[in-house]
Amino acid sequence: MKNPIREKLDRGGLLLCMMLRQSDMAAAEIAAQYGIDMLCIDNEHYPFDEETMIDLVRAADVRGMACAVRVPNAEPTRIAQIMDYGVDGILVPSVDSYEEAMQLVNAVKYAPVGERGFCPITRAASYGNGMTPEEFARRSNENSFVVPQIETKEGVEDIDRILAIPQTDWVPIGPSDLTASYGCPGKYDDPRVVNAIKTVREKALAVRKIGWEMYHTPETMAQEINRALKIRLRKEKKQQERRDLSPASQLQPRSRGLRYENIRSARAEEGILRLLIRDESLFPEEPPLREEQFSSPLLGRAFTTLWQAKAAGRVPSLAAQAEFFSQEEMNHLTGVCQQPESLRNGQQALADYIRIVQTEAEKRLGGGTADPLLAATEKYKDKKGTGGKQHGK
Repeated sequence: MKNPIREKLDRGGLLLCMMLRQSDMAAAEIAAQYGIDMLCIDNEHYPFDEETMIDLVRAADVRGMACAVRVPNAEPTRIAQIMDYGVDGILVPSVDSYEEAMQLVNAVKYAPVGERGFCPITRAASYGNGMTPEEFARRSNENSFVVPQIETKEGVEDIDRILAIPQTDWVPIGPSDLTASYGCPGKYDDPRVVNAIKTVREKALAVRKIGWEMYHTPETMAQEINRALKIRLRKEKKQQERRDLSPASQLQPRSRGLRYENIRSARAEEGILRLLIRDESLFPEEPPLREEQFSSPLLGRAFTTLWQAKAAGRVPSLAAQAEFFSQEEMNHLTGVCQQPESLRNGQQALADYIRIVQTEAEKRLGGGTADPLLAATEKYKDKKGTGGKQHGK
């Protein structure tokens, strides 16, 4: 079960996080009341003892607000102790390399993902109540955040490898330390700093790991939120344009739940349904296919219900079988049957369609080769636009 923050991140949603630099419990509670999604306790620049930190975590929990901690470094035993308080994640500043980022992953995650010491009776584990140790370890690995902060030119230079780590959730930029790393403390408009921030942003955005940038006024925050939304909308528009240009997009149902696994077989299965519905005389004496031979479970069920209606002396129409399908399924089947299909040489066309379905079923059920149309689609995805050269060729 994912926590709300993880679900929001997976949807590409906007998270509001407040950096807490004082030990007042009321500040944490007020932040939650104003809609802050996550509290980050800044234990890098400000002192928080263990008792204060765990009380702040409790205050966030009571209000349903997530809580992370920024620690000075990726020291494993310290991170393990803080995670045992029940925090949702760890932010480490000045991560300079892939190796340092992996050290953070190992400190936050339990085996087999990481190397964190395991104790199933801590506050994070509800003191051993309500779930098994195995379930706690699994949930912790699924829901905990790993946040390496990029604040040096070395981190910028190794950003590709850092972003390639599956367990890194997002990579915030530390602009102040970044200026110092380039030898120009406080000069945020230095071309090297501007270019470094742009590089990290663009590469992180490409893999949906951008976030956690700091803004000191409502105006700058609003400006950056609008900028990020515009970038996201442009990206989504380009993705939609590419999908529209792809020939495979015209072969697939709109609903993801009805997607075809074998396009070649599914197109033949659609043809069978259209022929049988439009001309009852094409029905063979015995069913030529079994339902499990259909690559699309929906088309297989439709074929079975039509055949049962014919055998019972009823009109084999989809409308008469509507009780067996959901509204979404009926919409798709209606669209399939409305597509053009010539009845000229209908017997031969039906035989050809049946042979294709049987051949593909033998491949699929017998562990044969993959659908060539899907393979061609994957190859198409590697092209740039239409008619462009393939990458790496």
